[in-house]
Amino acid sequence: MSVSPLLSRKLRESLGQDAGEGLVAWMDNSDTVHDDLDDIKRTIHEMQLSMARLDSKMDTGFSRIEALVERRSSDLMKWSFVFWCGAVAAIAALARVLR
Repeated sequence: MSVSPLLSRKLRESLGQDAGEGLVAWMDNSDTVHDDLDDIKRTIHEMQLSMARLDSKMDTGFSRIEALVERRSSDLMKWSFVFWCGAVAAIAALARVLR
């Protein structure tokens, strides 16, 4: 929002030419800065929403990974048990044969 010509003229008359122009320029610049800050706030809000969505997707992905690791771990324990039972049975059978 720009300073109106009437206000600009009144400021120049009241404060002097240089001070009036300086104040008008500052007021015009402050409007531009205010608009830029609004854009920055909007951008920050959009980034926060995007980060929340990304965080949600990452939580879902980590849950899937945890479930997969848990399943593979239980499979590994099951097959380890089968292997060691077979090894003990083979050693027991070998011990009987060698008696």
